[in-house]
Amino acid sequence: FHFNVPKEKAGQTIPVSLRKSKDQTWYDKQYLWMYIPNPGETSTPDPAPTPTPTPEATVANGIYSMDVTSSSSMFKVVDCILTAKDGKMSAVLTLSGTGYGYLYMGTKEEAASADQSSWIPYQVNEEGKYTYTVPVEALDKEIAVAAYSIKKGIWYDRMLTFQSETMKKIADLNSTDSENKGDSGNNGNTGNSGTTGGSNNTGNTGTNNSAFPGGSVPGTNSGKIDGNDGKADNVSKYESDTSGSTSHVDSATALKDGVYTPDRFTWSGGTGKVQITCNKVTIQNGQAYATLVFSSDHYQYVKANGNKYYTTKGGGSATVVIPVALNQNNKIIGMTDKMSVAHEIEYTIFIYLAAANGGTSANGTDISTSSNQKLDEKAPEIIGLEYQSETKLDYAEYFKIYHYDQGIVLLEIDMTKDTARDPEKAEETKSENEKSAEDKEKSSKKKVASVTINRSEDSKNSDAESKVDASVEESAASDNNGTSEQELAAELYKGNVVKYLIVPEDVEVPVGLEQDMIIVKKPTDHTYAESDEILNIMKDLDLLNNIAAVGMKSKDCTVSEIADKMKAKDGEKNAEVAYAGTADKLKLKNFVKSEVNLALFSGDILPREDSEENAAKDTDKKADKDSKDTKETLTVEEQTEQFENLTEKLATLGIPVLVDRSSEEKTELGKQEWIKVYGVLYGCEELTNEKFDAAVAAAEK
Repeated sequence: FHFNVPKEKAGQTIPVSLRKSKDQTWYDKQYLWMYIPNPGETSTPDPAPTPTPTPEATVANGIYSMDVTSSSSMFKVVDCILTAKDGKMSAVLTLSGTGYGYLYMGTKEEAASADQSSWIPYQVNEEGKYTYTVPVEALDKEIAVAAYSIKKGIWYDRMLTFQSETMKKIADLNSTDSENKGDSGNNGNTGNSGTTGGSNNTGNTGTNNSAFPGGSVPGTNSGKIDGNDGKADNVSKYESDTSGSTSHVDSATALKDGVYTPDRFTWSGGTGKVQITCNKVTIQNGQAYATLVFSSDHYQYVKANGNKYYTTKGGGSATVVIPVALNQNNKIIGMTDKMSVAHEIEYTIFIYLAAANGGTSANGTDISTSSNQKLDEKAPEIIGLEYQSETKLDYAEYFKIYHYDQGIVLLEIDMTKDTARDPEKAEETKSENEKSAEDKEKSSKKKVASVTINRSEDSKNSDAESKVDASVEESAASDNNGTSEQELAAELYKGNVVKYLIVPEDVEVPVGLEQDMIIVKKPTDHTYAESDEILNIMKDLDLLNNIAAVGMKSKDCTVSEIADKMKAKDGEKNAEVAYAGTADKLKLKNFVKSEVNLALFSGDILPREDSEENAAKDTDKKADKDSKDTKETLTVEEQTEQFENLTEKLATLGIPVLVDRSSEEKTELGKQEWIKVYGVLYGCEELTNEKFDAAVAAAEK
């Protein structure tokens, strides 16, 4: 969709309201905003006046906090502390991601040819984020900076602008408290700060994990631990909220009275410009109270538990202590007066204390720390969920299924094993240069994925009809903090193993899980099926009524029931099933029109080596001009880029992508066992188990 916005709004943060086309209601549950970058003058008036040079204002000596805009949505500066002394300026920049090993003040060409001593290395702060101390030549003008990607081993050009209008003096040069003031009360937080400037972040997420060994720290007075001073906090002053915007929460707990550090804190909501930290839970008289810190002192109160709780200010932050239900989602509403008009912003928070559930686990590892490089041998522990059972697999090698309470299922699919991206093959064929780069990477103690994904820095949407910009930058600079849910999903598809959490209708999952896995909400009743093979599986399971779009035209569809539905009936404008394009050229407009909520692709979309056998097959296809499968042979790098393009575009639309690798299984029963995946996707596990048992019996006979 395209909307015209007055050009005089450029360079401003604009409040936005959205109206739904279906029922003509306004979406007003969340404060939304957009920022339109000011492109500057594109032409010079004629005749052009001779400009009069204006001397740059000198910044007074001191230490300042300020906003920094970036030319790249994935190169996010979440904090900037600028020091001015005798006309010279330097700044400590904190990035949202941990993908850049060095910065260089200049272009990527200059950085590559410069002596390494001029490169600016990162330092890890107490929050685990990467910081860089850089010289600042001027304010309010674009400054070229090159960023070195650890994962890719190459430099990228960036532009930074230090915004003088956002400057706030936080200390004098002789102040010893400047570092603490500049920290804005965010010790221990690895949550989302969003972007300064041009990103429209909806559904922002954040998380902070306790670094204290053993997780919960009850009643400690041994000093500050991740922002927890061990002292009990009293509930904030409050008054009844008659608006009914929040309801009473059950804050009762069996935990002993004391002070605890959460094992994990996650949250979502807001515009992405403010962080929320929770490093302390106080238990008093069997009730749980959370100490929340907002990284802005513009927050005046928080609505929760049916009341309005007033914040306390200090160090550029706002703190509030509210009753919470542990290990559950809690809805809160924060009021900020940052804009010209006060706004109430809705958030969802989840405070996880394993001890509150008796310390039970899922006989595995935390999903947030488990590897995405291979299938889990044991069920991962998922905060807020209770593990129940595993679907036994006797033949299939490329997936795993674990069951949790409330009918929630974790499906894991290995996307790289026995493909061109197989990490074992990649290790065997790695060049000496790559090994050298890896040694440097290890020396920096930076944990990165084992597979290098080759892709363009900017993915272009080739489907002009869809009007959907699915541009996502290189994965090196991104992490699970400071990004939208769509960006997170796009990154998750780059893992060796993709994890899907399949959630029944009307079941609420803990906020923050979307950072670790793809959320698939049931019913998956508007499915896109890319191939005839997938359609035939769904036909055999009587699931064709769930098909809303396909990857072949009606004349090429061998499943007659779907081919018939692709033809519009008399008096109707649209057909029941739409053609939504092929993997290499999706028709995103038709995905939206058909309200697709799950996209199924065959394993053919995964990158494969151009072996002699495959090359022969391609030659045969090219010789057959009538073959519908005829297509240009792509390199592994091009196939990888095409796959990432596909997942990025559909992630932008919020559509989960699932790859059926059944045809690649090494045994016939391994291929057939993939119907168990369809069983959990469409709620017909009893049927799929019966069919597979019958297939096993037939094979044995």
